[in-house]
Amino acid sequence: MNSNELDNYSGKEWRRIEGYEGYYVSEDGYVYNVKLDHVLTCNSLVKGYKRINIKGKNYYIHDLVCTAFHGKRPKGYTVEHKDRCKTNNYYKNLSWETQKVNNNNRTHNGVHTQPLTVNQWRLLFDRYLTGMYSQHEITDWANTQFNRKSDTMVYNNILNGKVYKQWYAQLTATELDEIQSTISKYKTYYRK
Repeated sequence: MNSNELDNYSGKEWRRIEGYEGYYVSEDGYVYNVKLDHVLTCNSLVKGYKRINIKGKNYYIHDLVCTAFHGKRPKGYTVEHKDRCKTNNYYKNLSWETQKVNNNNRTHNGVHTQPLTVNQWRLLFDRYLTGMYSQHEITDWANTQFNRKSDTMVYNNILNGKVYKQWYAQLTATELDEIQSTISKYKTYYRK
């Protein structure tokens, strides 16, 4: 089956996935394998985004759709979901934007998470220093505890002192050593 036959069969527009002979992506994010003659299933959601495995390599659906329908990713750009819905991979909902534009749009659409207070920041550190939380567990705990929607990278930056620097500078040498010990214990991404 080629893309024209797929268009006629499904009523959707399909485009070839560059670099993968016999693989097509639809206008709304379905991936078709010609050899197997079926639509592949998304194998996971990562941070709310749909992902699929093609020949042993994982791809975000939004990247495949945006590339197929809007061209190659310009250097320094990322996919923008115009409606802020991470699972809406319809090509008209996607565009290439800089990370700055993407972040600004996120803020203006009510998705921006409020900054931590000094008490919340301290509670986060105290909880992490118990050594009982992995990277993902502390992220889940903090998001629930503080009514936030941040991902692990945000907490990575907090726990490494890249944000809230004025508070991080007040930690004792012992606390800083404990943080690095906890990081090593869980082999998390929280590395300076």
